[in-house]
Amino acid sequence: MSQNTESLENIKELYKQVERKKVFIELLSREFNLAPASIRNNWFYGFYSIPQKHHKRLTELLQRTIAAQNCRRKIAAHNYKIEEV
Repeated sequence: MSQNTESLENIKELYKQVERKKVFIELLSREFNLAPASIRNNWFYGFYSIPQKHHKRLTELLQRTIAAQNCRRKIAAHNYKIEEV
């Protein structure tokens, strides 16, 4: 498997984990100065035609987004337990 293919497969798997996809696509739109519809249609829905030059930064943003949502989930769970007491 080529590095490009591995990178793209990693991006696909990470994107599946993003909970708020619309918000994430808006973030990418600002980051890469592209229309949200273009990113949504060309990068994620269909052919995964993500330019190689964006793979590294996109992977970083995906990882940070997933980490942030995991933190939010932990905080929400912690707050729920506090309110139960």
